[in-house]
Amino acid sequence: MTTHTALATKTTSAASAAPKRSRKLAVRLGLVLAAGAVVLASAACNVDEQLVMDKTNQTRAENGRGALQMNVALWMKAGGWSIKMANDGRLSHSTLADGNPYKWSMLGENVGTGGSIDAIYGALVRSPGHFSNIVNSNFTHTGVGIYFDGRNYWVTQEFMALQ
Repeated sequence: MTTHTALATKTTSAASAAPKRSRKLAVRLGLVLAAGAVVLASAACNVDEQLVMDKTNQTRAENGRGALQMNVALWMKAGGWSIKMANDGRLSHSTLADGNPYKWSMLGENVGTGGSIDAIYGALVRSPGHFSNIVNSNFTHTGVGIYFDGRNYWVTQEFMALQ
């Protein structure tokens, strides 16, 4: 069983320099797309991904933290990253801000691989760095992506604190 963790804080991006008009249009379009994606994600989130989200929120509750809300952009990113790691045959971290259209103040990511979801989640909560992401009171949103390659599960948890 191998696990990794990463945590990043916001840096200035090229998007912050976009003209106001373009930014307003992009925000409106993003809101429309996000609303449709919420419906899609609620239907598409698989049982294993929901299990990890439930376990994460249970761990947070046991440690006096509020539940994380599922976020479509994070869910999509996590799913794609789990597939990438499986195709590469190794754990790695994404560039945390890639694909995130929100005004965030902090992002985090846990990745793991193993023979069962329970084993991976158990390893995450026993690891101080991963556990820190799971119970970080600043995080308010999450997305979980899981890919099974026929032998191992590849898990990505994305975490976000909005500004």
